[in-house]
Amino acid sequence: MTATTIGRRTVPERIQRTCMSLARCYPALFDTAELEGSQGARERSSNKRADPPLPIRVDVLDLIREINQIVLELQAVCAAALGLGARPVPDVGYRNSHLVPEALAWLHRAAGQLDDAGIGDHVLAVLAGDSDQDGLLRAARRLLGLSEHTLILTCPCPQLLDTDEGEVGGRPCGGALLAIPGRGLILCRSCGQRWDEQWGDWQTLGRIVRAEITQEAA
Repeated sequence: MTATTIGRRTVPERIQRTCMSLARCYPALFDTAELEGSQGARERSSNKRADPPLPIRVDVLDLIREINQIVLELQAVCAAALGLGARPVPDVGYRNSHLVPEALAWLHRAAGQLDDAGIGDHVLAVLAGDSDQDGLLRAARRLLGLSEHTLILTCPCPQLLDTDEGEVGGRPCGGALLAIPGRGLILCRSCGQRWDEQWGDWQTLGRIVRAEITQEAA
């Protein structure tokens, strides 16, 4: 089956990218909350630090619990959807559990199969968020102080949209373009088209915009 596409990136690619990002954020949350198992707690226990522990951040604690529960439940649901049978969902509470990054690694490997099974969009919405929910990664980045800096670009979206039957070519979307430098993304707030710097899409967008400006000036 052909992978579902959002913008120019497929759903499996976005699931994989989100799993890797969330796996990187996961241990940082424990350091932020100063929980047992975090780097700060380990240093204090080995007498390398004499400063008193910082107050535990309840908001980070709540998100850790949410990530632990949702990621493990999501893995179990996905395994069942792929015909791998029912899996028990362990309750790891607020612990820094190796099961969570392992579950994210499993979802990363299974991303293509999940999209073929018709649940790729759901997995992506849970992990990365959409217009209706925040998503685990977005929430983690916000609490870690990694909130995304965005810019509204002055040039309109040049993505060609489908036209009525019989018309030649397509019409430009014309929607507002939003740049997210921290993720190397430019996306259209209207049609959802995405340009990823990692894949060279920014250069492609620049060439399209320059060509349109030249054409308008001629």
